[in-house]
Amino acid sequence: MKQQKSERSSIMDWAAVCMAALLILGRAVPIRPLDKVLLFSVTLDRLAFSALTIVLLIRRFLRRRTAVRFSREFFLFLGMMVFWMLYGAAAGFLSPYSGLWEAGKECFLLLRGVMVVYCMYEILDTRRRTELFLSALRWVCVALLLLAVWEGLSGRYMWTSRYPSMPTVILDGRSWMTGLYRDVLFLSTGICLNENNFSTVLTLLLPLFFLTKGIRPGRAAAYGMALTLGTFVLLLNDANINALALLVSLLAYLILARGNWGKKAGMLAGFFLLYTKAAAWVGKGLLKLKNALFRGPRSEELLARAGLVDPVEKVSGVLSASLAGNLAGGVDKAMDAGEGALMLRLKIYRDGWDAFLASRGLGLGPGGYQAYFRAHPGRTKFVDPHNWWLEILCKYGVFVFLAYLAVLLTLYVRLIRACLRRRDELLAVTAAICTGFVIACVAPSGYIGEVYQWFVPGLCVVLLRQSEALNEPLS
Repeated sequence: MKQQKSERSSIMDWAAVCMAALLILGRAVPIRPLDKVLLFSVTLDRLAFSALTIVLLIRRFLRRRTAVRFSREFFLFLGMMVFWMLYGAAAGFLSPYSGLWEAGKECFLLLRGVMVVYCMYEILDTRRRTELFLSALRWVCVALLLLAVWEGLSGRYMWTSRYPSMPTVILDGRSWMTGLYRDVLFLSTGICLNENNFSTVLTLLLPLFFLTKGIRPGRAAAYGMALTLGTFVLLLNDANINALALLVSLLAYLILARGNWGKKAGMLAGFFLLYTKAAAWVGKGLLKLKNALFRGPRSEELLARAGLVDPVEKVSGVLSASLAGNLAGGVDKAMDAGEGALMLRLKIYRDGWDAFLASRGLGLGPGGYQAYFRAHPGRTKFVDPHNWWLEILCKYGVFVFLAYLAVLLTLYVRLIRACLRRRDELLAVTAAICTGFVIACVAPSGYIGEVYQWFVPGLCVVLLRQSEALNEPLS
């Protein structure tokens, strides 16, 4: 019996690790055959969480007497999501800017959010598995940071990126890396479409390296290096919104976590040092490494044989990669009539608010945002809200928005109370992630299709259930 229990435990441990990897990396693996059958994009994360949900439901039915009971927080979240999906389905019938197909697709995206939270609730039933899940997320974040460095050096991107066709040196039938003739660092898009989406993923994962209590010096140094590299990537991508979100996350952690004031003061000082000097030092170091890799005699010989010169004007400064990346990729810069990206976002938000008012506060319906602006062109050419809160408000109206906000706020307040009562650093880190999420989710162009965002409420539900099971505060 003990051996059988150990084997079952080992399977669930592996399930926790695989779930963490699929949650972040699954979006980068498309399932092409199913695209043609289902007529919409299917990725590994969508398929895996659907299959995992079915397996866990069967497991719960077979073990219904010993299965973990659902908590109040889980029922609260589930009720809100059911209301959201029913409202979206009704809007597909009634809204002139939506349709049944669009409503069905977005309701499936919402259902997938329920699946993610349910899978986390079933698998992360112990503190040990939760820590294993978060440890796997840290390793995933490290892999993404290394990928970001490679992209910054070479200018070669994954198939998910919006920069797939950057100029390359074609010689003797071989394609040489674009880093051969670039004297700047490139933007990093990782497994995402663009740099803003990728920076948001990093912003929600980097607080996992805030932990200071009980961390040995070697691991603390590794955590510091990950935070340094992550902050540098945000600066390289010119992701000011995400950088602000990470700073707010850090402040929330410093307020909620108890003890280790010396380490926490060092973390805060290090963050501001990155913004002043250290980021430039890291950038210069990477640029020297890039020149050593790509600008040696061999690369100069290749360029001479190809008859090429640098087709992109050199940009002064190490962290000017936004301009260089947009020029090299042939992507429109975040400029409109000579105005900056901030002003452009404000125009998008004004368009979204006008669309919300045009719907009388009831929402345009699933997929209705794009349809509305195709029929009524706005101040910009963009047909995505570029703001998660505005996306909910414009598509689903004030009732869904208030329901979603109320549930998140309830989970957040209960998490903070549990954190102050239990003196649990893991609760403080989760609260920091939730705090940063409020700001970071306004950076991507569209957010409803992202799977990873649902781990934020899922982690709250899991840790609140575990906290309520404890009778005494943690030491």
